[in-house]
Amino acid sequence: MFHRVEWPERHPRVGYKVTYTSLGAHRGSEKIEFIDEYQRTLINRLRSQCMIAITPSENEPNPDALFLAAISQKLVQRGSLPQLPAVLEQCFEHANQMSLSHAKLLDSMSKAIPESLQPCDLANEISLDPGLEQPFWEMLGTQSPDTQRWLTPQCSLEALAGVNNDQNRWVDFLYCSPFSHQATRVIEIQGSQHKKAIGVDEARKRLLTQTGIKVEEIDDINNLASHLVTVAKNEGRINRQYEYEVDEAMFAPSAIVRFVTAITLLMTNGDIQPNVVLDIELDCEYGPVSSGGRYVF
Repeated sequence: MFHRVEWPERHPRVGYKVTYTSLGAHRGSEKIEFIDEYQRTLINRLRSQCMIAITPSENEPNPDALFLAAISQKLVQRGSLPQLPAVLEQCFEHANQMSLSHAKLLDSMSKAIPESLQPCDLANEISLDPGLEQPFWEMLGTQSPDTQRWLTPQCSLEALAGVNNDQNRWVDFLYCSPFSHQATRVIEIQGSQHKKAIGVDEARKRLLTQTGIKVEEIDDINNLASHLVTVAKNEGRINRQYEYEVDEAMFAPSAIVRFVTAITLLMTNGDIQPNVVLDIELDCEYGPVSSGGRYVF
């Protein structure tokens, strides 16, 4: 069973208003067969979950711009993964059709997500404990960047447990990859601060276990890093064969919707005014998005 909760960040991103939301789309011609509702929900989340970061503006939005932005958003944002509007389907006139079945679900996901070969850089606002957390993060980035990619530091305990309340508690790390839901786990590195808060740790573990999330409490970061690399092998994502065509078919429709949304947000933020010529530099690897900008507005 799935339900929505707020996803707060422990360290606010300076100069940005950050929102986590569902924002994606699928092509009307794609075929997804023989997938149960649970798997369909998981793959829809993979294709639609999005973080939006926008800087505040001192400009007043134009009423005409607000009207156009509202209409555009109604066209593209109709649920978490709606069908693309017909006008945006034109972006894919030369693209391959996607067909996905239960038997090929994991295989298609593996081909659509390229393997990370470089360590991830944390945002400057995120501060890890220098004694164990920071060395563990750097060690994992060196040994297995593609495993580090799916590791999120300092996640909200309340959000993970599906609890909406006024408390703000945090876990050290969350490991969650799209390749195996069963591998999802919270990782607590048992430094000296944990030894002084055994009761707090036990309460956190009970809360997460009740929601079906595994909790691992480890004090040896060398063994922990090796263990997570083993998890990656069990997920079957080591040396996977990436295919651009599968990537584009699965994720390009959502990229187009996000491009439209970015323009509408700039309108509502007062950054885009009517009758102004814009020179937009779009950095996107998907051909339909880059070549189909003329269909957007």
